[in-house]
Amino acid sequence: MDSPLTEVGRMAAQEEGKRLKEVGLSFDLIVWSPLSRALETAKIIAQMTQYPQDKIGVEELLLERSFGTLAGKPWSIVEDESATMISAMGGESIDDIARRVRLALVRITQIAVGKHSILIVGHGSWYQMAESLLLGKDPSSFLEANSLPNNVVVPFPLS
Repeated sequence: MDSPLTEVGRMAAQEEGKRLKEVGLSFDLIVWSPLSRALETAKIIAQMTQYPQDKIGVEELLLERSFGTLAGKPWSIVEDESATMISAMGGESIDDIARRVRLALVRITQIAVGKHSILIVGHGSWYQMAESLLLGKDPSSFLEANSLPNNVVVPFPLS
């Protein structure tokens, strides 16, 4: 769902942007999920790291995992995130999200030719699946991948 960035999220993005500036990290490319909270986060970090905001690019495939009609419902009703319940309710199966993440990684790699430092502003399930795929693990293991904290830049290679 497209929920706005909270004040806590905004402050965390500013702190991370400040930290990145202090350690001298800059980006050759920033891409964001089409959800508004991702765009706001990307803009905050871009501003803090002197990246031109008009060069921030959207990547449609960075969306969070679709939960279908379960979106917005209490998490407690989801019996098992890897079960067929999510796809039965119109959400993405594990194979669906793996396919989408693979395609996103290919597209980002293509637009990042000649660039060394790329900031991908996305969402938890996307990152977990990307980490699993990049480490050569079976897509079904993505829920075992480390859950990345919000608003913290974590390096991982695209290949």
